[in-house]
Amino acid sequence: MCDCGCAALQERLEARDKFIGVLGHELRNAIAPLSLLADHFEQLALTSHPQLTSKVGMLSRNLRKLTSTVDRLAEVSSLRAGKLALDFQHVDLRDVVDEVSRELAPEAAKVPADLRVYYTTPVQGWWDRERITQVLRNLVTNAIRYSEGAPIEVSTQFSGREAEIVVHDQGPGVPVELREHLFDRFDHKTTNRGSAFGVGLFVVKALCEAMGGSVRLDDTASGARFCVTLPRG
Repeated sequence: MCDCGCAALQERLEARDKFIGVLGHELRNAIAPLSLLADHFEQLALTSHPQLTSKVGMLSRNLRKLTSTVDRLAEVSSLRAGKLALDFQHVDLRDVVDEVSRELAPEAAKVPADLRVYYTTPVQGWWDRERITQVLRNLVTNAIRYSEGAPIEVSTQFSGREAEIVVHDQGPGVPVELREHLFDRFDHKTTNRGSAFGVGLFVVKALCEAMGGSVRLDDTASGARFCVTLPRG
């Protein structure tokens, strides 16, 4: 009876994940032309209708957020199904940190939060650059969101034969009662200190593990200090 129940549950989960994958595909197809149109309107507003610039900009930002949400849901479906494709290549983590820091600097300025980057020597290895970028973007976005204006430090270094990325904000930190399930999927408690739908940190953990690495919250540090460890490959 238990085996039958487990099999039925597995079938329902697989059907759900397939539905999410199809839904995500359809939503992305619908959003893509809207995003192009919004970009076009934004350019027109800048040159011909400056009074509409802020409104069109808000439309573009919300479309990007919607796209990001759809991508996160599709990512969870792929991770669960074990269909995540990885493209390993030579990567210098300094380039990834620079890229994400430049991308998110405007968001940090709105808080405002002081986003600081630290590295001294090249930290290079064979990883999936897109996935590392996604991991770092999630962690820095969370830091900006919950730092309450406190400084945010992003650093890279070697730790033995492994590379380490650290995102440390000096904000109020993660409440003790949330730490045990911080990286769980769809844990409602984590939404108080995590990405929308509680999947952001779950995706971070799953991506790190897919590359043979790990992520952890440093309980001994002040604020919130997340450490990503990756084998050099």
